[in-house]
Amino acid sequence: MIHIIHGQDTTSSYNFIEVLLGKYPNYQKIRFTHEHTRENFKESLLSQNLFSQNKTIICEDYLFQKKITAADINQIPQNQDVIFWERQKIKIPDKIKNASIQEFKKPAILFQFLDSVSPKSTSALLLLRRLTNESNLIWHLAYRLQLLIFAKKGLPKEAVANFLKKPIATWQWQKIQNQAKYFQMETLNKIFSSLLKIDYLKKQGKTQLNDTTLLTLLFLKHLKS
Repeated sequence: MIHIIHGQDTTSSYNFIEVLLGKYPNYQKIRFTHEHTRENFKESLLSQNLFSQNKTIICEDYLFQKKITAADINQIPQNQDVIFWERQKIKIPDKIKNASIQEFKKPAILFQFLDSVSPKSTSALLLLRRLTNESNLIWHLAYRLQLLIFAKKGLPKEAVANFLKKPIATWQWQKIQNQAKYFQMETLNKIFSSLLKIDYLKKQGKTQLNDTTLLTLLFLKHLKS
């Protein structure tokens, strides 16, 4: 079976892949990342395991990076399990046949909140109140702060993508660069450090406050007008 899994909700898509893999516990799992090539995938597809063990191949961002084409996918035998995991929303070529395609979307409100975070911003606090049921909220904000810090330091998009091992679209990086202009580096570092402390307190069970309350206190401290 061929699966194409894409979308901005990488947490949900990753969990879905783990569920898929869990159905075949005795299969050999072969993963290809940005370091591998189209040839690596082709060789694995054609090679036979010495013990005739079934295998599942997982390719990360192969469609986004154009390492593989619709024709390549259509030539994959239907009895071979292949998962193409794209860690962002992509346009699926119409020519792809016989593949299960699933998109995992992030709620728009989360991205509105992340984009609104800036010094003296009141909209961030208003949007935060609507995210009481959002899972991994602190992780998403910490990841955005990390991107803002990199942008503030003037690092190029390619270097950041290589470090994070995650592709970044040009329009996404431009948005991050524009948002970073509103901050002082000292403020970004303080917020990021505070987020790490919050994460530690939560994992150690040293706070009973929910994420939205903790982040509201953080914003009032570091982004107050």
